[in-house]
Amino acid sequence: MESAHIPRSHRSFSSQTVLYSIIAAIAAGVMSLSILWLSLSFLEGLVGSVSVITRLDDLGLFDLWPRVAVTVVGSVAATMTVGVTANWLRWFVIDQQAYSRGSQIDATLPRTVAFMYALSRSGMAFTQVLRTLADNRRVYGEAADEVNATVRQMDLFGVDLQTAIEDMAERTPSENMAELSENLGSVLGSGRSLSAYLGRSTNATRRRPKPNKSSTSNS
Repeated sequence: MESAHIPRSHRSFSSQTVLYSIIAAIAAGVMSLSILWLSLSFLEGLVGSVSVITRLDDLGLFDLWPRVAVTVVGSVAATMTVGVTANWLRWFVIDQQAYSRGSQIDATLPRTVAFMYALSRSGMAFTQVLRTLADNRRVYGEAADEVNATVRQMDLFGVDLQTAIEDMAERTPSENMAELSENLGSVLGSGRSLSAYLGRSTNATRRRPKPNKSSTSNS
């Protein structure tokens, strides 16, 4: 969920997903109950005109209790199938949103790193570099939006720069962004030149992007 930037807690989203799944399952169960019962009644009316249906009647399928058993079993099967599918589908949509964000981050990452390099080379403090990038989300898209989440983490929760960068590496759905963030954290921790590292990264990020890492674990 963090990778997809869903502004809700995992517990709240999970509870709502379970609720929706139960509602969908109950609706499917009621509908299938009615449809199966009406279908069996319709088929019973064809006894004598269709050989296969006549054979089913000879087996007692259209008697009361066999009909009830078929209807109940079919309804329970439909209920479970729809409930499980609804629950899976809701999480699948989140996973796809995270994957889509990862692709968009990879698409804008080379320009983003070049922009960061240009600002850091001018002598701007790295915290201000991140803030400037976050203020240009319309230009740098999801990569800047990922940085904006890091800036908000520092401003709202008082997280230090290195920890916020490391958290971004764990949160982002882009493998390239994660690698960049991990390396930035290492550079910050070691006291090496951020400008020099960003200069090297500017060329590195122009290479073919790696596949996005799975967002399931962050969902």
